[in-house]
Amino acid sequence: MLLSLDGTLVVQVINFGIFYLILNALFVAPTRKSRMERYERIRKIEGETETLVKQARELRAQTAAYLAAAYREADARISRADAEAGRQAGEIVAAAHAQAKAKAEEARRIVEGEIAALRTARGRGVEELAAAMLGKALGEGR
Repeated sequence: MLLSLDGTLVVQVINFGIFYLILNALFVAPTRKSRMERYERIRKIEGETETLVKQARELRAQTAAYLAAAYREADARISRADAEAGRQAGEIVAAAHAQAKAKAEEARRIVEGEIAALRTARGRGVEELAAAMLGKALGEGR
């Protein structure tokens, strides 16, 4: 018969049990333990990664909000500066216009004074010329 149920079968079963316990104690249990530890580390890293991804999204949103606020503030400052520049330009133009008007008025007065002086001088010159011509006509100048 091929298989006999004698004492060797019992010894073989006991040997297999001892071998399984030794194999389990030396290789399977440590491997299982390291696999479980590795699995737990991976889960922990995945959890941390998810947390970091959420924080990164929040930071991106905050950055976008800060940038939008900064752009709004910059636009407001530019608008105020533009308005101030326009006001100052208006003041400069008004001052230049007033100065030009004052110079034109001064030039007009000078010209009027010169015209009056020329009229007075012309009147004297005409009188002298008329007197000289009258004197020649009357023969006094000989």
